[in-house]
Amino acid sequence: MTKSKKIGLVVLALISFGAIFVLLFKPLIIPIALASMLGLLISPVVDHLEARRVPRSISTLICLLLVGLFVIALVGGFVPSAVDQVSYMLERAPQAFSSFYATLTSKVNESLRSLGFSSREVSTISGNKAQILANLLGRLESGLMGVWATSTRLLSGVVDALLVPFFAFFLVADRDQLHRLFIRLLPVDVAGVFDKVLLSTSSALRAVLIGQLILIGVDSVLYVILMTALGIDGGIVLGVAAGLCRLVPYLDAIVALTLGAVSILMHDAGLSVLAGLGAGVLGIQAIDGMILTPRLVGGRAGLHPAVVIGTVLAFGKVFGIWGVVFAIPVAATFKALLGELVPYWIESGIHSSSGSGSAPVARSPVAYRRVIRRLSLAGRRGSRRG
Repeated sequence: MTKSKKIGLVVLALISFGAIFVLLFKPLIIPIALASMLGLLISPVVDHLEARRVPRSISTLICLLLVGLFVIALVGGFVPSAVDQVSYMLERAPQAFSSFYATLTSKVNESLRSLGFSSREVSTISGNKAQILANLLGRLESGLMGVWATSTRLLSGVVDALLVPFFAFFLVADRDQLHRLFIRLLPVDVAGVFDKVLLSTSSALRAVLIGQLILIGVDSVLYVILMTALGIDGGIVLGVAAGLCRLVPYLDAIVALTLGAVSILMHDAGLSVLAGLGAGVLGIQAIDGMILTPRLVGGRAGLHPAVVIGTVLAFGKVFGIWGVVFAIPVAATFKALLGELVPYWIESGIHSSSGSGSAPVARSPVAYRRVIRRLSLAGRRGSRRG
Protein backbone atom coordinates (compact mmCIF):
# COMPACT_ATOMS: atom_id res chain seq x y z
CA MET A 1 0.00 0.00 0.00
CA THR A 2 1.34 3.41 -0.94
CA LYS A 3 2.03 6.12 1.62
CA SER A 4 -0.73 8.34 0.25
CA LYS A 5 -3.33 5.59 0.62
CA LYS A 6 -2.21 4.94 4.20
CA ILE A 7 -2.62 8.63 4.94
CA GLY A 8 -6.13 8.53 3.46
CA LEU A 9 -7.09 5.54 5.61
CA VAL A 10 -5.72 7.22 8.73
CA VAL A 11 -7.70 10.39 7.94
CA LEU A 12 -10.90 8.34 7.51
CA ALA A 13 -10.19 6.53 10.79
CA LEU A 14 -9.64 9.82 12.62
CA ILE A 15 -12.85 11.29 11.18
CA SER A 16 -14.80 8.19 12.25
CA PHE A 17 -13.29 8.30 15.73
CA GLY A 18 -14.09 12.00 16.01
CA ALA A 19 -17.72 11.45 14.98
CA ILE A 20 -18.15 8.65 17.53
CA PHE A 21 -16.49 10.76 20.23
CA VAL A 22 -18.83 13.68 19.53
CA LEU A 23 -21.90 11.43 19.69
CA LEU A 24 -20.83 9.77 22.95
CA PHE A 25 -19.55 12.87 24.75
CA LYS A 26 -21.76 15.57 23.24
CA PRO A 27 -22.43 17.35 26.59
CA LEU A 28 -18.67 17.71 27.14
CA ILE A 29 -17.71 18.99 23.68
CA ILE A 30 -17.87 22.70 24.59
CA PRO A 31 -15.81 22.33 27.83
CA ILE A 32 -13.24 20.18 26.03
CA ALA A 33 -12.99 22.66 23.15
CA LEU A 34 -12.56 25.58 25.57
CA ALA A 35 -10.01 23.58 27.57
CA SER A 36 -8.06 22.85 24.38
CA MET A 37 -7.98 26.55 23.51
CA LEU A 38 -6.89 27.48 27.03
CA GLY A 39 -4.22 24.79 26.88
CA LEU A 40 -2.87 26.15 23.60
CA LEU A 41 -2.60 29.63 25.10
CA ILE A 42 -0.74 28.60 28.27
CA SER A 43 1.44 25.88 26.70
CA PRO A 44 4.29 28.28 25.70
CA VAL A 45 4.50 29.56 29.29
CA VAL A 46 4.44 26.00 30.65
CA ASP A 47 7.19 24.99 28.21
CA HIS A 48 9.29 27.97 29.34
CA LEU A 49 8.90 27.04 33.02
CA GLU A 50 9.62 23.40 32.26
CA ALA A 51 12.85 24.44 30.52
CA ARG A 52 13.84 26.08 33.82
CA ARG A 53 13.46 22.71 35.58
CA VAL A 54 10.00 23.34 36.99
CA PRO A 55 7.95 20.11 36.77
CA ARG A 56 5.37 20.30 34.00
CA SER A 57 2.42 19.49 36.25
CA ILE A 58 3.40 22.26 38.67
CA SER A 59 3.98 24.71 35.80
CA THR A 60 0.53 23.90 34.42
CA LEU A 61 -1.06 24.34 37.84
CA ILE A 62 0.66 27.72 38.31
CA CYS A 63 -0.57 28.98 34.93
CA LEU A 64 -4.13 27.80 35.55
CA LEU A 65 -4.13 29.41 38.99
CA LEU A 66 -3.00 32.71 37.48
CA VAL A 67 -5.73 32.48 34.83
CA GLY A 68 -8.25 31.63 37.56
CA LEU A 69 -7.17 34.62 39.67
CA PHE A 70 -7.56 36.88 36.64
CA VAL A 71 -11.06 35.55 35.95
CA ILE A 72 -12.02 35.91 39.63
CA ALA A 73 -10.71 39.49 39.67
CA LEU A 74 -12.64 40.26 36.49
CA VAL A 75 -15.83 38.66 37.76
CA GLY A 76 -15.53 40.12 41.24
CA GLY A 77 -14.37 43.60 40.27
CA PHE A 78 -15.90 44.48 36.93
CA VAL A 79 -18.78 42.16 36.17
CA PRO A 80 -21.04 43.00 39.17
CA SER A 81 -20.93 46.75 38.53
CA ALA A 82 -21.39 46.18 34.80
CA VAL A 83 -24.34 43.84 35.36
CA ASP A 84 -25.99 46.27 37.80
CA GLN A 85 -25.55 49.24 35.50
CA VAL A 86 -26.66 47.41 32.38
CA SER A 87 -29.66 45.84 34.14
CA TYR A 88 -30.74 49.26 35.43
CA MET A 89 -30.39 50.76 31.97
CA LEU A 90 -32.37 47.96 30.34
CA GLU A 91 -35.17 48.46 32.86
CA ARG A 92 -35.22 52.19 32.09
CA ALA A 93 -34.92 51.72 28.32
CA PRO A 94 -38.67 51.76 27.49
CA GLN A 95 -39.21 54.85 29.68
CA ALA A 96 -36.22 56.62 28.11
CA PHE A 97 -37.41 55.89 24.58
CA SER A 98 -40.96 56.98 25.48
CA SER A 99 -39.66 60.28 26.84
CA PHE A 100 -37.56 60.76 23.73
CA TYR A 101 -40.56 59.98 21.55
CA ALA A 102 -42.75 62.47 23.42
CA THR A 103 -40.20 65.24 22.90
CA LEU A 104 -39.74 64.31 19.25
CA THR A 105 -43.51 64.11 18.68
CA SER A 106 -44.03 67.56 20.18
CA LYS A 107 -41.47 69.07 17.82
CA VAL A 108 -42.91 67.21 14.81
CA ASN A 109 -46.45 68.36 15.65
CA GLU A 110 -45.27 71.96 15.87
CA SER A 111 -43.61 71.60 12.48
CA LEU A 112 -46.79 70.08 10.98
CA ARG A 113 -48.94 72.93 12.31
CA SER A 114 -46.50 75.47 10.91
CA LEU A 115 -46.89 73.77 7.51
CA GLY A 116 -50.66 74.28 7.59
CA PHE A 117 -51.98 70.93 8.89
CA SER A 118 -55.13 71.15 11.01
CA SER A 119 -55.21 70.02 14.65
CA ARG A 120 -57.36 67.01 13.68
CA GLU A 121 -54.90 65.89 10.99
CA VAL A 122 -51.99 66.32 13.38
CA SER A 123 -53.86 64.29 16.03
CA THR A 124 -54.54 61.47 13.54
CA ILE A 125 -50.89 61.34 12.48
CA SER A 126 -49.75 61.35 16.11
CA GLY A 127 -52.15 58.52 16.99
CA ASN A 128 -50.80 56.34 14.20
CA LYS A 129 -47.25 57.06 15.30
CA ALA A 130 -48.12 56.22 18.91
CA GLN A 131 -49.45 52.79 17.90
CA ILE A 132 -46.35 52.11 15.82
CA LEU A 133 -44.12 53.20 18.69
CA ALA A 134 -45.92 50.94 21.17
CA ASN A 135 -45.26 47.95 18.94
CA LEU A 136 -41.65 48.97 18.40
CA LEU A 137 -41.03 49.50 22.12
CA GLY A 138 -42.46 46.07 22.92
CA ARG A 139 -40.19 44.42 20.40
CA LEU A 140 -37.24 46.54 21.50
CA GLU A 141 -37.66 45.59 25.15
CA SER A 142 -37.89 41.87 24.39
CA GLY A 143 -34.96 42.14 22.00
CA LEU A 144 -32.78 43.97 24.53
CA MET A 145 -33.53 41.46 27.24
CA GLY A 146 -32.82 38.63 24.80
CA VAL A 147 -29.44 40.08 23.84
CA TRP A 148 -28.50 40.65 27.47
CA ALA A 149 -29.69 37.17 28.49
CA THR A 150 -27.63 35.61 25.69
CA SER A 151 -24.53 37.55 26.73
CA THR A 152 -24.87 36.73 30.42
CA ARG A 153 -25.57 33.06 29.68
CA LEU A 154 -22.45 32.89 27.54
CA LEU A 155 -20.30 34.61 30.17
CA SER A 156 -21.68 32.63 33.10
CA GLY A 157 -21.34 29.39 31.15
CA VAL A 158 -17.66 30.09 30.48
CA VAL A 159 -16.95 31.22 34.06
CA ASP A 160 -18.92 28.46 35.81
CA ALA A 161 -17.63 25.61 33.64
CA LEU A 162 -15.35 24.00 36.23
CA LEU A 163 -14.61 21.24 33.76
CA VAL A 164 -12.61 23.63 31.58
CA PRO A 165 -9.58 24.03 33.91
CA PHE A 166 -9.89 20.35 34.87
CA PHE A 167 -9.56 19.20 31.26
CA ALA A 168 -6.99 21.90 30.47
CA PHE A 169 -4.72 20.68 33.27
CA PHE A 170 -4.53 17.13 31.94
CA LEU A 171 -4.27 18.21 28.30
CA VAL A 172 -1.26 20.42 29.08
CA ALA A 173 0.39 18.43 31.88
CA ASP A 174 0.12 15.13 29.98
CA ARG A 175 0.70 16.61 26.53
CA ASP A 176 3.86 14.62 25.83
CA GLN A 177 2.28 11.32 26.90
CA LEU A 178 -0.81 11.98 24.77
CA HIS A 179 1.40 12.94 21.84
CA ARG A 180 3.47 9.76 22.12
CA LEU A 181 0.31 7.64 22.34
CA PHE A 182 -1.11 9.28 19.22
CA ILE A 183 2.09 8.73 17.24
CA ARG A 184 2.44 5.13 18.46
CA LEU A 185 -1.01 4.24 17.12
CA LEU A 186 -0.13 5.44 13.60
CA PRO A 187 1.69 3.46 10.89
CA VAL A 188 5.41 4.09 11.21
CA ASP A 189 5.91 5.50 7.70
CA VAL A 190 3.13 8.13 8.06
CA ALA A 191 3.63 9.05 11.72
CA GLY A 192 5.96 11.91 10.77
CA VAL A 193 3.35 13.37 8.42
CA PHE A 194 0.65 13.52 11.10
CA ASP A 195 3.15 14.78 13.65
CA LYS A 196 3.82 17.71 11.33
CA VAL A 197 0.07 18.19 10.76
CA LEU A 198 -0.49 18.33 14.52
CA LEU A 199 2.26 20.91 14.97
CA SER A 200 0.99 23.03 12.08
CA THR A 201 -2.64 23.06 13.23
CA SER A 202 -1.65 23.83 16.83
CA SER A 203 0.48 26.79 15.73
CA ALA A 204 -2.26 28.16 13.47
CA LEU A 205 -4.93 27.81 16.13
CA ARG A 206 -2.75 29.44 18.80
CA ALA A 207 -2.07 32.39 16.49
CA VAL A 208 -5.80 32.84 15.85
CA LEU A 209 -6.67 32.70 19.56
CA ILE A 210 -4.01 35.29 20.40
CA GLY A 211 -5.35 37.46 17.59
CA GLN A 212 -8.88 37.18 18.98
CA LEU A 213 -7.74 38.26 22.45
CA ILE A 214 -5.84 41.24 21.02
CA LEU A 215 -8.91 42.15 18.96
CA ILE A 216 -11.14 42.14 22.05
CA GLY A 217 -8.66 44.36 23.90
CA VAL A 218 -8.33 46.85 21.03
CA ASP A 219 -12.10 47.06 20.50
CA SER A 220 -12.63 47.61 24.24
CA VAL A 221 -10.20 50.54 24.18
CA LEU A 222 -11.88 52.03 21.10
CA TYR A 223 -15.36 51.80 22.65
CA VAL A 224 -14.14 53.33 25.92
CA ILE A 225 -12.52 56.22 24.01
CA LEU A 226 -15.71 56.77 21.97
CA MET A 227 -18.10 56.79 24.92
CA THR A 228 -15.80 58.85 27.11
CA ALA A 229 -15.32 61.42 24.34
CA LEU A 230 -19.11 61.69 23.93
CA GLY A 231 -19.53 62.18 27.68
CA ILE A 232 -21.77 59.13 28.10
CA ASP A 233 -22.41 58.30 31.76
CA GLY A 234 -20.58 55.09 32.72
CA GLY A 235 -18.72 55.13 29.42
CA ILE A 236 -15.78 53.08 30.71
CA VAL A 237 -17.97 50.23 31.97
CA LEU A 238 -20.16 50.29 28.87
CA GLY A 239 -17.14 50.42 26.55
CA VAL A 240 -15.43 47.47 28.20
CA ALA A 241 -18.70 45.50 28.22
CA ALA A 242 -19.16 46.16 24.51
CA GLY A 243 -15.55 45.17 23.79
CA LEU A 244 -15.90 41.88 25.69
CA CYS A 245 -18.99 41.10 23.62
CA ARG A 246 -16.67 41.11 20.57
CA LEU A 247 -16.19 37.43 21.36
CA VAL A 248 -19.38 37.07 19.32
CA PRO A 249 -18.95 39.09 16.10
CA TYR A 250 -21.31 42.07 15.74
CA LEU A 251 -22.73 41.62 19.25
CA ASP A 252 -20.35 44.36 20.42
CA ALA A 253 -21.94 46.87 18.02
CA ILE A 254 -25.46 45.93 19.16
CA VAL A 255 -24.52 46.26 22.84
CA ALA A 256 -22.64 49.55 22.30
CA LEU A 257 -25.48 51.13 20.32
CA THR A 258 -28.20 49.91 22.65
CA LEU A 259 -26.60 50.75 25.99
CA GLY A 260 -25.10 53.98 24.71
CA ALA A 261 -28.44 55.14 23.28
CA VAL A 262 -30.27 54.31 26.52
CA SER A 263 -27.71 56.26 28.56
CA ILE A 264 -27.94 59.24 26.20
CA LEU A 265 -31.74 59.30 26.27
CA MET A 266 -31.88 58.84 30.05
CA HIS A 267 -29.71 61.93 30.56
CA ASP A 268 -31.21 64.01 27.71
CA ALA A 269 -27.80 64.40 26.09
CA GLY A 270 -29.31 65.40 22.76
CA LEU A 271 -29.62 64.10 19.23
CA SER A 272 -26.11 65.24 18.30
CA VAL A 273 -24.58 62.88 20.88
CA LEU A 274 -26.85 60.07 19.67
CA ALA A 275 -25.75 60.69 16.09
CA GLY A 276 -22.13 60.77 17.24
CA LEU A 277 -22.58 57.40 18.94
CA GLY A 278 -24.00 55.86 15.77
CA ALA A 279 -21.24 57.28 13.60
CA GLY A 280 -18.57 56.21 16.09
CA VAL A 281 -19.83 52.62 16.32
CA LEU A 282 -20.00 52.40 12.52
CA GLY A 283 -16.43 53.71 12.37
CA ILE A 284 -15.22 51.12 14.88
CA GLN A 285 -16.96 48.37 12.93
CA ALA A 286 -15.32 49.59 9.73
CA ILE A 287 -11.88 49.60 11.39
CA ASP A 288 -12.57 46.17 12.86
CA GLY A 289 -13.83 44.61 9.64
CA MET A 290 -11.37 46.15 7.19
CA ILE A 291 -8.18 46.38 9.27
CA LEU A 292 -8.19 44.62 12.65
CA THR A 293 -9.94 41.31 11.96
CA PRO A 294 -8.20 40.56 8.63
CA ARG A 295 -4.75 41.35 10.06
CA LEU A 296 -5.03 40.14 13.66
CA VAL A 297 -7.10 37.03 12.94
CA GLY A 298 -7.33 36.29 9.22
CA GLY A 299 -3.75 37.36 8.51
CA ARG A 300 -2.32 35.21 11.31
CA ALA A 301 -4.10 32.15 9.94
CA GLY A 302 -3.58 33.03 6.28
CA LEU A 303 -7.35 33.27 5.77
CA HIS A 304 -8.82 35.63 3.20
CA PRO A 305 -11.30 38.21 4.62
CA ALA A 306 -14.11 36.68 2.53
CA VAL A 307 -13.40 33.28 4.11
CA VAL A 308 -13.45 34.80 7.60
CA ILE A 309 -16.80 36.54 7.07
CA GLY A 310 -18.40 33.59 5.25
CA THR A 311 -17.29 31.09 7.89
CA VAL A 312 -18.64 33.20 10.75
CA LEU A 313 -22.02 33.65 9.04
CA ALA A 314 -22.34 29.98 8.06
CA PHE A 315 -21.32 28.58 11.46
CA GLY A 316 -23.58 31.05 13.24
CA LYS A 317 -26.58 30.00 11.16
CA VAL A 318 -25.96 26.27 11.64
CA PHE A 319 -24.60 26.03 15.20
CA GLY A 320 -25.86 29.23 16.83
CA ILE A 321 -23.79 31.36 19.19
CA TRP A 322 -21.14 28.70 19.82
CA GLY A 323 -20.74 28.27 16.09
CA VAL A 324 -19.89 31.96 15.83
CA VAL A 325 -17.37 31.67 18.68
CA PHE A 326 -15.57 28.66 17.18
CA ALA A 327 -15.94 29.56 13.48
CA ILE A 328 -12.55 31.18 12.88
CA PRO A 329 -10.53 28.68 14.99
CA VAL A 330 -12.15 25.80 13.10
CA ALA A 331 -11.48 27.49 9.75
CA ALA A 332 -7.83 28.05 10.69
CA THR A 333 -7.46 24.42 11.77
CA PHE A 334 -9.09 23.15 8.58
CA LYS A 335 -6.87 25.36 6.45
CA ALA A 336 -3.74 24.07 8.21
CA LEU A 337 -4.90 20.48 7.71
CA LEU A 338 -5.47 21.05 4.01
CA GLY A 339 -2.06 22.67 3.66
CA GLU A 340 -0.38 19.51 4.95
CA LEU A 341 -2.60 16.76 3.54
CA VAL A 342 -3.62 18.02 0.08
CA PRO A 343 -0.14 17.41 -1.40
CA TYR A 344 -0.42 13.71 -0.52
CA TRP A 345 -3.90 13.53 -2.03
CA ILE A 346 -2.57 15.07 -5.24
CA GLU A 347 0.27 12.54 -5.23
CA SER A 348 -2.12 9.60 -4.79
CA GLY A 349 -3.06 7.33 -7.66
CA ILE A 350 -6.72 8.37 -7.40
CA HIS A 351 -5.96 12.01 -8.22
CA SER A 352 -3.13 11.50 -10.71
CA SER A 353 -4.82 8.83 -12.81
CA SER A 354 -3.25 8.67 -16.23
CA GLY A 355 -5.05 9.58 -19.41
CA SER A 356 -4.69 7.78 -22.79
CA GLY A 357 -2.69 5.01 -21.17
CA SER A 358 0.23 7.23 -20.26
CA ALA A 359 1.99 6.73 -16.98
CA PRO A 360 1.06 9.09 -14.16
CA VAL A 361 3.45 11.92 -13.57
CA ALA A 362 5.25 11.68 -10.24
CA ARG A 363 4.81 14.75 -8.13
CA SER A 364 6.50 15.63 -4.87
CA PRO A 365 4.40 16.74 -1.88
CA VAL A 366 7.07 19.35 -1.26
CA ALA A 367 6.29 21.02 -4.59
CA TYR A 368 2.59 21.14 -3.82
CA ARG A 369 3.29 22.43 -0.34
CA ARG A 370 5.07 25.35 -1.96
CA VAL A 371 1.91 26.05 -3.94
CA ILE A 372 -0.12 25.98 -0.72
CA ARG A 373 2.32 28.45 0.85
CA ARG A 374 1.94 30.78 -2.15
CA LEU A 375 -1.85 30.63 -1.74
CA SER A 376 -1.46 31.43 1.96
CA LEU A 377 0.71 34.43 1.13
CA ALA A 378 -1.91 35.55 -1.38
CA GLY A 379 -4.53 35.27 1.35
CA ARG A 380 -2.44 37.41 3.69
CA ARG A 381 -1.96 40.02 0.96
CA GLY A 382 -5.72 40.02 0.42
CA SER A 383 -6.16 40.51 4.17
CA ARG A 384 -3.87 43.53 4.11
CA ARG A 385 -5.66 45.02 1.11
CA GLY A 386 -8.99 44.36 2.84
